[in-house]
Amino acid sequence: MADQILNQWQNHFFQVPNAVYDNKQLGAYEIAVLLYLFRLSNESMAFPSITNIATTIQCSRPKVISTINDLIDKKYILKTKRKKANGDQASNIYTLLNPQKVVNEINQSSNSDLPPLVNDVNHPSKPDLLGVVNEVDCINTNITNTNLYINIVEYLNTNADTKYRATTKRTQQLIKARLDEGFNEDDFKRVIIKKCRDWKNNPKFAQYLRPETLFGSKFESYLNQKGGIGNVATPTIGGHTRSCDPNQQLEGLF
Repeated sequence: MADQILNQWQNHFFQVPNAVYDNKQLGAYEIAVLLYLFRLSNESMAFPSITNIATTIQCSRPKVISTINDLIDKKYILKTKRKKANGDQASNIYTLLNPQKVVNEINQSSNSDLPPLVNDVNHPSKPDLLGVVNEVDCINTNITNTNLYINIVEYLNTNADTKYRATTKRTQQLIKARLDEGFNEDDFKRVIIKKCRDWKNNPKFAQYLRPETLFGSKFESYLNQKGGIGNVATPTIGGHTRSCDPNQQLEGLF
C-alpha cells in the first residue's frame, strides 16, 4: 500500500515552482535558502539579511553566502545591492528568477539534433522518438554529474571550512576526470576526510585542502594512503578519529 501525505494546513503557506525540484540541480542548502526567499517574496522579490537567513535555516553565515552565490551562478536568483539613506550598506534585494529557464538552457546547450528533454521523457511512445533512450541518458548524465559536483564540493566545504563553488569549471573538470577513471562519490568523501584529518589543524598544510590538490593526479594515492600527518578531531567515515605526528613532513603533495 502506497504512503499518503495528508495536509492539515488550512492557511499560511506559500508556493514554489515545480522546477525547483524537477531540475534536480540544487542541494539541500540551496533548496532551503531558496524556499525561505520564496516564503518572504513579494512580487518575486525579497530582501532578508544574511543573519536572518542563517538563523532561520539553522546554518552559518558563510554557508548562506556561498549558497546564495551558487544560486546566482545557477540563475535561480539575482542579487541587487541596496544602500541606506546615509550611504551605508543595507540588506540585498533578491529577485527570484524563473527556474524553468535552467531546463531550457540545458536543452539548448545539448546537441541541436536531440529532441527536447521534456518531450523525450513524457512521450517515449511517439514513433518519431524511437531510439532516443541513449540520447536522453546522456543529458541525464550531465544532470547527475552536476549533483555529484554539488555533493562533493559541499562535503569538502563542510569538513574543511572552505567556500569552494561547485560551479567552478576547473573543479568540475577535476571531479569528472576522476569519475571517468572509475572513482565514485564515496571515494571523494574518503579522500576529503583523510586529508582533513591530516591537514586541517596544521597551518602549513591546511591551504592544500582544495579541489586542485585533493582531486588532482594524486587522488588515488590519497585514497589508498596508510597513516598521515596532523592531529585533527574531524571524524573518519566510521566515526573515529586518530592522532598522528604533527612534525612528520609531507612528501609527494603534487
